[in-house]
Amino acid sequence: MQGNDGNLYGTTYYEGAHDLGAIYELSPRPGGRWKERVLHSFTGSPDGASSISNLVFDAAGNLYGTTSEGGASGVGTIFQLTPGPSGTWSESVAYSFTGVPDGALAYDGLVAAPDGTLYGTTVHGGTDGEGAVYQFTP
Repeated sequence: MQGNDGNLYGTTYYEGAHDLGAIYELSPRPGGRWKERVLHSFTGSPDGASSISNLVFDAAGNLYGTTSEGGASGVGTIFQLTPGPSGTWSESVAYSFTGVPDGALAYDGLVAAPDGTLYGTTVHGGTDGEGAVYQFTP
């Protein structure tokens, strides 16, 4: 995902400080080079793990994404990264999936509607255990 600042933002399934994935920023540098910075390393519980999610910005500049594991029930989260002073970011769990009936293993990330509502899918969970399509309003 490219931000309005020209930086690229993404997630990793592994790596980070705890080998449970991370959220990173790539900033362009002169000469076609890039500088990488880890914005958050996942810890598993309660914040999630193993993100292979795209990221979406809201109107306030917050980043949202999903993890496929970790969280309060171990089956993934919707997370929010909030920009702070001097380029810092703080991560929080916006929602922790529970499996049945709401969903589990959110591999595909989120899509933002024009009104700011976020939509996504899960691989498991839902009312029949076979996955779910969900709506999340930050």
